Amino acid sequence: MTRILALIDFSDYSKTLMSLALHWKKSLPAELWLLHQIPGAAPALADQSTRAEILQLEKDESVSKLKQICGSEELSNIRFVVSEWPLSQMIDECRIPDGLTLVLAGLKGTGLLRQVLLGSTINRVMEETDATILALPLGMPAALPSQLTVAVNPRFPLNVPALKELLKAFSGPLRKLEFISVVRSDDREDECAEYLQELGAEFEETKATWMLFKGEHVLAEIKSHMASQEGAFLCVQMGSRALTDKLFRRFIINELVYEGTTPLIVLPK
Repeated sequence: MTRILALIDFSDYSKTLMSLALHWKKSLPAELWLLHQIPGAAPALADQSTRAEILQLEKDESVSKLKQICGSEELSNIRFVVSEWPLSQMIDECRIPDGLTLVLAGLKGTGLLRQVLLGSTINRVMEETDATILALPLGMPAALPSQLTVAVNPRFPLNVPALKELLKAFSGPLRKLEFISVVRSDDREDECAEYLQELGAEFEETKATWMLFKGEHVLAEIKSHMASQEGAFLCVQMGSRALTDKLFRRFIINELVYEGTTPLIVLPK
């Protein structure tokens, strides 16, 4: 079973994210839950009864907006979760006990700093939960991945169970799985190659391939490679070098995700 938790904030991007979530709901198939966080603000001097009434009004209005975004979709198959709780707490409460929970979050790409940080909402969710997160750039088509490109490094062991759970969900449309690694001056090439071979053997049933990138123009080569892979999603792991190293993080987020409109999947540690 797969459950999609789509984070809807009623911004201009919400309709695009909603279209993709509905498409994935039918194609995987999966349960679809729409999550929205309300401010939960009430006058400081209001009594408990008044605060509860104001809060309920906020929730009712938000649910009504969520239903409007769904358009003509059958609403009985969609859950609406509106709360003043932090998003990370909402996600933990809504996760499926036995199966994969995918958190869909939209990237608006407004401002360089916001791009480098992936947006405050996604950063908070990544840091405060161990869910699998899909950060989706504006303009990407409502399509499932036909390829997963997983960036790895032997110093940061891959969360193999999390990736295998993800592959189960995408088993229908997925045609290719590849692992890539970058050799820098402080890396041992033989160690990187050996780790890629081990992962290739671990995922032998998927006929996984692997590529090693090295040299002066390594980032440009990765960018060119990703641009040539139609339907590819980039997969990285929380806490890995891809997200903790400033150079790699800036390259992945600004040039691959935003400029290249490559969807980014972040696996938990």
